[in-house]
Amino acid sequence: TIPWVPLRDIENPDQGLLFPPVYNTGNPDLEPEISTTLAVGFDWSPGGALDGLSLQVTWFDVEFKDKFGSGFSIFRNQPELMFEIPRMIIRDEFGNIARVNLFTVNLARRFSEYLDASLRYDFDTGRWGNFSLGADGTYTSLLRDVSFAGADPTDLHGTPTGPERWKANGYVSWLQGDVALTVTARYSSSYAGFFYSPQERVENYLTWDLTGSYEFGNSGWKIYAGARNITDAEFPFFDGLLYPWDARRVDTRGRILHFEIRKSYDIF
Repeated sequence: TIPWVPLRDIENPDQGLLFPPVYNTGNPDLEPEISTTLAVGFDWSPGGALDGLSLQVTWFDVEFKDKFGSGFSIFRNQPELMFEIPRMIIRDEFGNIARVNLFTVNLARRFSEYLDASLRYDFDTGRWGNFSLGADGTYTSLLRDVSFAGADPTDLHGTPTGPERWKANGYVSWLQGDVALTVTARYSSSYAGFFYSPQERVENYLTWDLTGSYEFGNSGWKIYAGARNITDAEFPFFDGLLYPWDARRVDTRGRILHFEIRKSYDIF
């Protein structure tokens, strides 16, 4: 049960903003979802002077029929559709909203288009060890839901309930004998705020991770240490229903330090 959600009754607009009780319920009428996927891509690993370089790029075009969709997502993006879905809005004998049921529904359609890309370069400097430089990223061109036949489409890309337009990781790794170090940058682009909030955009977010390991020769002993969000970067303010952060995208623990010791055994 959710305490309430802010909602305007399209049949009684003079009542202003309402806060009816909300319940997460099941939907016995769900049908299987069906998807069709088109993927086009290429891998490139040249030799010669560019030996060690690799590039992968893939474009995805995915269409779902009867895609499972969250009732809460419908509320957050196009709440007027809730009044078109049977059993989602429950009224009392006077016609006022008594409760809201948020359950999984079969959307008429979901369309998504996105690009995945990965670039990596490995090289050996000899005396100074082996290096790897790389980046992985996803660009979401489209994520669109049509809740039922004839409904206006809802674009989810770049919104709180959908993916960011851009999400990427970049890294530099170094290996020298028994020592390894990796620095990783994690980036997510800005996105729109909720429809009921005066916040127009949620800012982008960048964090840095550092990990390292040391292996004690052939003894089987190895130690690992590192930090996530090593700079303790503040998460962007998010004008949500309950908290000033987006739990889907940030870790409120801030900087996280970890240390591990492992011992391997050759049994056979």
